[in-house]
Amino acid sequence: QTEKDFEDYGQLVYTKLITDEDYNTVDFMWVSDYRDYARAQHNGEKAERDVFTINANYEEWYRDYQNSVNQLKDYYQKARKEGGKTEYLETLFTPTEGYDDLYQVDMSFIYSTDNLQNEVRITFRVIWYKNFFWLVTPFKENF
Repeated sequence: QTEKDFEDYGQLVYTKLITDEDYNTVDFMWVSDYRDYARAQHNGEKAERDVFTINANYEEWYRDYQNSVNQLKDYYQKARKEGGKTEYLETLFTPTEGYDDLYQVDMSFIYSTDNLQNEVRITFRVIWYKNFFWLVTPFKENF
C-alpha cells in the first residue's frame, strides 16, 4: 500500500459516511478473513488467542460498527439539510505494533454552520488484506 492508497481510503470513508446522500457503507472485514489474518500474524498460542477473541466478539463488533455508521450518516445528513457544511482535511495512518498491515486511522474534516466551526476526527482501525483496506472497529467521532 502507498500513501495514495491511505489518502484515497480516508477520502472514501469521508464521502461514504459524511457527504454521500445515498446510504453507503464502508466494508467491515469478514469474520473468516479476520481469522485468517490473525493466524497469519502469529503462530501457536498467540494466534489461537486472537482467533478466540475474534470468534467471541465479532458479532458485537459488527453490531457496534453498524450503529456507528448509522449514527454518523443520520447526523450529518440531517446537518446538511439544516445548512451544515463539511470539508475534508486529511487522513493519518499509524501502524499497530506487533501486527503487519493493521493501522489506527484518524480521518479529519471541518464541520461548520452559521454559528459554529469544529474540526472533527473520525477514528477507526483497518487491516490491509487482499489488496484492500478492511475496517475492523466501529467509527469513533472526536471533536
